[in-house]
Amino acid sequence: MITRSADQTGGHYCDFLVLFYCGTNGDNSPELLGSDESDLIVIAWQLLDLQQNQTGDIHYICVKSDEEMKNKWKEVAGIDEEVIAKAPMFEDAIQQFEHAVRNELNEKGRTCSFTLCTDGQAHIRQVLMPVSIRSNTQLPDFCYSFFDLKKEFSRNRSNFNPHAMECGVEPYTSVEDMLKYLQVNIKEHDTFGVDHVRRMSSVVQLLISPRYGKFNYTYNTQIYKNTALMNGHVLV
Repeated sequence: MITRSADQTGGHYCDFLVLFYCGTNGDNSPELLGSDESDLIVIAWQLLDLQQNQTGDIHYICVKSDEEMKNKWKEVAGIDEEVIAKAPMFEDAIQQFEHAVRNELNEKGRTCSFTLCTDGQAHIRQVLMPVSIRSNTQLPDFCYSFFDLKKEFSRNRSNFNPHAMECGVEPYTSVEDMLKYLQVNIKEHDTFGVDHVRRMSSVVQLLISPRYGKFNYTYNTQIYKNTALMNGHVLV
């Protein structure tokens, strides 16, 4: 059974994080992701059991993009043309993603609450939602709330490495910087999207370990659906 739960402060907590990454055929740097309105080409994710501090397999789905962008798609993602040709459209890819997540959670044999976890807000706000609007695709409800790892790390980084500033480690702007701040090295496999999820997993697993134990994985970030009523003073 999959549920969502609320604490007494109005925030939410969960049993699982779905570590989530969107990759485009444009600029995928943390500061510019989605700003160039490039097509979404890869969705990658991994389940992280917060109670057990254990991860599942990393999964990814290639998403069909504009025919004219195939060469750039191959150049950016490093995936061969046969995979590109068989890639599903965005609507089908989102359905496959949702079904895969729910099926994996249902196999746990216990009640599971979950939320998406992203490296910053761009993956949802600047990639997933604009693509869903352009393709007239309804996103699953769980895409409208997410846990912002970058925001939480920024708020608590002095708890994670109190000597980092003394060592000359600058504030981070990416997951790679988080790992540097925590003085952690991980093996890379050069697989587009998969390596990024693996880095996120390494950060979160370390932060919820007994070594730190101060990581707050409640979430309250909300995104308005395009059907929601908006305040008259809000600019969209």
